Amino acid sequence: QNVWWLDDCIRYALSNNHYLQQLKKDQMLADNREKSIRLSWLPTLSASAGHYAGFGQSPTYNGLYIHNNAYTMLTDISFSMPVFAGLSQHWQRQTAQQATKISCLQERAFENELITNIISCYYQCVALTEKMAFSHKQVLACQHQKKTLEALFSMGKVEASALMECDARTAVCEKEAISVREQFVSTALLLCQYMGKKDTLPMVFPKKKDFPDVKEMIMPSLQETYSYALQHDANVLAAKERVEQCRHM
Repeated sequence: QNVWWLDDCIRYALSNNHYLQQLKKDQMLADNREKSIRLSWLPTLSASAGHYAGFGQSPTYNGLYIHNNAYTMLTDISFSMPVFAGLSQHWQRQTAQQATKISCLQERAFENELITNIISCYYQCVALTEKMAFSHKQVLACQHQKKTLEALFSMGKVEASALMECDARTAVCEKEAISVREQFVSTALLLCQYMGKKDTLPMVFPKKKDFPDVKEMIMPSLQETYSYALQHDANVLAAKERVEQCRHM
């Protein structure tokens, strides 16, 4: 079975997440609308051609017939260019540009949010995988101890209270193992939902020892994080564009 690393999950999600693909289509539609409005400013050139032919005979005053054949060729070329249409075209173009920018920012915002959710779910799955293995070892140790105490109890070397205490510890360990397993399944399903993974093949995650050690991590201050978000966060930029768009309505 292939091991799923974080980069694999992110790449898979960026290609298969249904909502992200829909946002990309919306962004393409908005971009095409902007191009259509921009091209409407260009001049138009049209041409047409026609041909007519008539055949017949007509009588003369002396009783003779002469041929009356006619041939006609028609051609037409027209050129038109918008000179002034008020400010409607300029407003439509500006609105389309802002709609394109908003659509692009919405796509980027969802992509960032999607990556953040995948990172969170992924490392939860890695941690829960380790926790499941540990809880399984605990259950096996308790079950082994229980069998040993049962054998000693049958020989009269231990009291019943020790056996009952071991039963209680085993039940607690088994309950904890089931709880951890349920948490892992729930988190893994949420990760698959974010990724757009539709197949039912189980995901295998690497162990913690396989990750590179991070010796030092410098965290920015809260004010630095806030200032950076105001300047670069896609949701904030999209909101500013919506405000600007409303001002031009």
